[in-house]
Amino acid sequence: MRTGVRVVLAVGVVLSTGALSGCFLNVFQTAQILRHGDVAFTVGMAVLDLAPAVLTPQGRLAVGLSDGVEFGVQAGGMVNPGTGGVGFLGAIAELKLSLVDQPDALALAVGVGGGWSVIMGGWGLQASLYLDSNLWFLPLYVAYRPILPLGAEEFAPFHQLAGGLCLDISDKARLLLEADFLGGLWSPGLALEVQF
Repeated sequence: MRTGVRVVLAVGVVLSTGALSGCFLNVFQTAQILRHGDVAFTVGMAVLDLAPAVLTPQGRLAVGLSDGVEFGVQAGGMVNPGTGGVGFLGAIAELKLSLVDQPDALALAVGVGGGWSVIMGGWGLQASLYLDSNLWFLPLYVAYRPILPLGAEEFAPFHQLAGGLCLDISDKARLLLEADFLGGLWSPGLALEVQF
């Protein structure tokens, strides 16, 4: 490939990523914690409410460290169907602890983690609070994340709120229908989680 073509492609990717800089990772998880030794893989897709809309494919790998303690890593990309721009959305890791897990009532969990993402402008930290209804007729969940970007010029934490339906497909698979809100942007999404 000629040098001129490479330069044009590189400039296009950088400009596309800059144009998508409001993108963020969806939560795509609930207060349910994996049992010791269990592994779960989640694959999801969301649409970010920008003009034009941006697709954000994402994946999450989690492992139960002990009953009530889970470690997960999530990463994603961003695709602008209008321009063909593709970029890296980010990667975060989180340690999640179960506080309450009543199978027919509710589940409550907290998490702490961090990583690199476009919305954080680089490296950042996050905390999480997860609440599930655990009712078979109303399988709702809500998640709240205060996020602290470490690379920001001034201390300016922001907040992500997510909620949705958690639909069990089988004992080892579930579908998450979710809507996230962060910084004035909405992002509805769909994810499939499979446990091993």
